[in-house]
Order: sequence, then structure tokens, then C-alpha cells
Amino acid sequence: MDSINPFLHAPFLGGLTVFALLLLYLRSIVLWKARTKGLPRPPGPRGLPLVGNLFDLPTHKPWLGYIDLRRKYGDIVYLEFLGSPMMVVGSARVAIELLDKRSANTSDRTPSIVADLCNVSETIVSSTFQSVILNAVYGVHITDATDNRLSIAAAAIDSISDATPGYFAVELFPVLRHLPKWFPGASFHQGFARSRAANHRLKHELFDEVKAALARGEERPCVASDLLRRAKESGESGLDPEEEEVMKNVCAVAIEGSSDTTGNTFEAFFVAMALYPEVQKKAQAELDSVVGRDRLPDHGDKDELVYINAIVKEALRWHNVLPLGIPHRTINDDEMDGYFIPGGTSIITNVWGILHDPEVYDDPLEFRPERFIKDGKLDPTVPDPTAFMFGFGRRQGVLKMFTACIVYLTERCMRSTIRICPGRHLAIPSLFINIASVLHVFDISLPLDENGQPIQIKYEQGHGLISVPEDIRCTIKPRSAAAEALVRESLAGSAGGRM
Repeated sequence: MDSINPFLHAPFLGGLTVFALLLLYLRSIVLWKARTKGLPRPPGPRGLPLVGNLFDLPTHKPWLGYIDLRRKYGDIVYLEFLGSPMMVVGSARVAIELLDKRSANTSDRTPSIVADLCNVSETIVSSTFQSVILNAVYGVHITDATDNRLSIAAAAIDSISDATPGYFAVELFPVLRHLPKWFPGASFHQGFARSRAANHRLKHELFDEVKAALARGEERPCVASDLLRRAKESGESGLDPEEEEVMKNVCAVAIEGSSDTTGNTFEAFFVAMALYPEVQKKAQAELDSVVGRDRLPDHGDKDELVYINAIVKEALRWHNVLPLGIPHRTINDDEMDGYFIPGGTSIITNVWGILHDPEVYDDPLEFRPERFIKDGKLDPTVPDPTAFMFGFGRRQGVLKMFTACIVYLTERCMRSTIRICPGRHLAIPSLFINIASVLHVFDISLPLDENGQPIQIKYEQGHGLISVPEDIRCTIKPRSAAAEALVRESLAGSAGGRM
């Protein structure tokens, strides 16, 4: 039987539905325009339905792919995948404005599924070489490259590279983390399990070793023992479990924070010296003039060794250990260069691209320390690569403060045989003194084949959150008999100063 209510006829209902949808659409447009103030989002490649720009994200050495996107779309490139907004910053100007000057809104941390699965610490702090850090933090002396404690630290540090944003499918599709280990395509669980185990060993085993040594009455000057001693002097009957957990985290972060960053830069320096012998000769001439040949350089020579300082800066620029920096995220809506940036947008900074920008650094792929020198002095108008080493904004301040604390504790604990410059950031002085010392006593050249002929090597930067030079082969020889004697004397002095 036909309905007697004309309002229930299908044509009327269909028209009413269309009208309601139109009203909702118009309302969403009005609200969006009010939110964006009429500003467009930054330019970027057009995405696909549902997955967005998933297939536009470069995976192998992504900093190179992001440079291509910058050439096409500009300093700010907007991407989306699975509904999550992401922005790639490609210039120092935008990075400083957004991440430093507006750090109150951009210092949020982008959650990382991979970092969570690996149990990797959030904090990245530049430090010095693993053996020195192990000595400073846990009071252990590494005399053999096969030392198990060095292996523990190396395994934990290597796991940080697994946290490269977007490298694993589980980062883009978090639901994959719930797949069973035996499921096809879920083999990532095994790697993450190894990473968790490595981080657990670093966090607990070395700290417990120090704790046991103190219980036996053994003196072991280091950060861990100093923290334990301070807790004991506080007068409490026992060590609070939460307090001990914090101590373990501090020590583990100090090790993981080194992340081999200084060591990787040092390795890249050797490659550069083998490939650019003219730079090496110029540096050695400066060292011979300032330091002489009867002693090793020290921190007191720093101000006079202008070219060595320039080599340190160029090594940090040429081989950027953290090519994509540390991801940030906006807290609230923002605007930049006339574009609307939604709150909750992940921000990736292409630090490698910034430090290899030909508009800022001429011939950026070449190793040329002279770019930092003008009229015989360091040129303050040339952007300093160290400004980008620790990220930006409030996070940068926390990292520097944390490093200062580690330096302070280390200075209090270590004997004079550990070279630490009081009151200074640890990474740069470490690079300076090691580069200066190596150039003062060694000649570095290309590797040789079985016939003694030079092998032509090519500098290539490895893939990963922490990037390492792929080929570090070279030949290292003492500059002279006197230089060799200096090396032996230094080694003997270090060995004699050990416990």
C-alpha cells in the first residue's frame, strides 16, 4: 500500500540527504577556512587516496630524495601518509625560524614505533669515542677491541640506526607490530628483539658491575659510582628502585648518546685526508709552526690552530652523522612563508641538505676547510655546522645541559689521563685534540693493494639514522722517528695512569 505521507517518498528523501550533505560540506569548508585563515598548505606531491604520499617517501639515503623534492617544491615540502601530516624542511632559514625561534610550538617529539620496539633511548647527545665514554661512565678500561663491554655498547648504539623514520613498514603501518613473529613479512620482530636485548644489557649489566665493585669496597672513579655515592650520602637506608632506574637511564643515555657520532666523524676525517693530501700537508705545516715537533698538541694550542679548527668544522659538515636530525612535531596550528601548518605535523629537517646547500657552501661535496677561514681567522659569517648537530629549540637546550652535566661529573671522577677540557662541550674538543694529534704524528694516504699500489677509494655516506662512511680504508704511517717516539711516549703515559 502506498504511503499517504508525501514526505516519505524516495525522491524527497534523496533530495533531503543531498541537501544535508551539502550543508555539512559547506560547514567543513567554512570551519577549515576559519582555521587556516585562508592560507594554503605547503606545496608537495599529490597523494593517492588512503595512503597519501606513501610512495613519494624516499627510503634509501632519504636526504638525497628530499633534496630533489626541495628543488621542485621549495624549502617546505608537505606530505601526508595514512592521514598523518608531515613536512620536510630543506633550508637553514626555515629550520631556524620554525624549530628554534618557535620552539615552544615545534619541540614536541614525533612518536616512533621502531624506537619503541627497539627500546632505544629518546635522547641523542654528542659525546666522544666509545672506549673513553665507557671509561668515564662506568670506569672500565678498554684495552682490546674484542672486550665484551665494548661489544655491549656497540650493539646498543647500532640499534639506534634502526629508528630511521619511515624505513620500516611498521613505522607507516603501526598495526603490523601486532603480527605474530612467524607471519610472513614480520621478520622485523627478530631484529627488534635483538635491539631490545642489546639496550637491556647496556642499561643493566655495566651499571650492576659498578654497583658490585662499590659493594666490595673497590674504588672506581666514574659517573655511575659518583651517582651511587651521592645517593648513599643522602642518608637513605637503601637505594630507591625508581632512583636507581633513573641512574641507569642516565648512564645508558650517555653511552647511546655518543651514538658513534664523534667516532664516525673521525672516520670520515681519515677518508678526507686520504683523498685530499693537500689539506693534510697544510694542516701539518700549521702544527709544526705552532706546536713544534717535540710535543703533542693540547687544548691550549686551539686558538692558534685556525686551520685545524676549520678541518673540524669541515669534517662535521662534509660527513653529517645525523643527516635527518631529530624529528619534531607541531603542537598547535602554525604559519610559515604564507602556508598553513596543521598542529600535529611531523617535521623532518634535512640537515644533510642544509650543510650541502651550494647557495651557502661553494662546491659542497668537496672537503675544503678554507671555506671557514677569512683573513687568517675563522669566518663568523659562514654558518657553523655545529649549530645543527643537536637539533633545535628546547630540545637542543636540554641536550646541551645534559652533556654539560656529564662533562661535570666526568671531570670530578676522572684522573688526569683522561683528556677533557673543563667547562667545554665534550664532542668538539675531543674531535679537535684527536684530529690535531693524528695529523701531528701521522701521514694518512690511500690504501695499498698487494703490490703496494694505491687503491682509489670513493667517499660514500652510509644509510641510516646514524650515517657512517662506507669505505674507510687508508694507510697510516708515522711522519718521522721523532713522531713515532711521541706516540710511544703518550701510550706509555696513558697505560701508567690506569688503575
